[in-house]
Amino acid sequence: MAEQGSILKEETVRDTSPTYSARVCIATAEGVPLGYKRTEVGVIPRDWRIQKIDQLAMLGRGRVISHNEIRRSINQQYPVFSSQTSNEGLMGYIDSYDFDGEYVTWTTDGVNAGRVFHRTGRFNCTNVCGTLKIKEGIDIMD
Repeated sequence: MAEQGSILKEETVRDTSPTYSARVCIATAEGVPLGYKRTEVGVIPRDWRIQKIDQLAMLGRGRVISHNEIRRSINQQYPVFSSQTSNEGLMGYIDSYDFDGEYVTWTTDGVNAGRVFHRTGRFNCTNVCGTLKIKEGIDIMD
């Protein structure tokens, strides 16, 4: 792989448009822009690293929570989020919680599958919600 300092070529591309003057492209011998590297997942910034998601976070799903369970709850203080996307996915409240902390959740089924939410505090998710929590001691910005 060519090192960051080995420049293959420098090109100036010109267009006849008055609003477009020039663009300079600098690439290494492998066609990778300076400051980037080629990896098994593609071209990424040189200071990024590749890791499997299970090395950084815990993945999971919620559980089946019925409307009857919500109605039977006496102290309805913890939110239940479902795969619906209206009202931020809020389905109701129950008197216990399954999740506590900072999570990313997403809709796993239906027309809105893939919709992502940031959740904090104590809450519940139904079985049609995926959950992701960064593992203790992991700094994903490091």
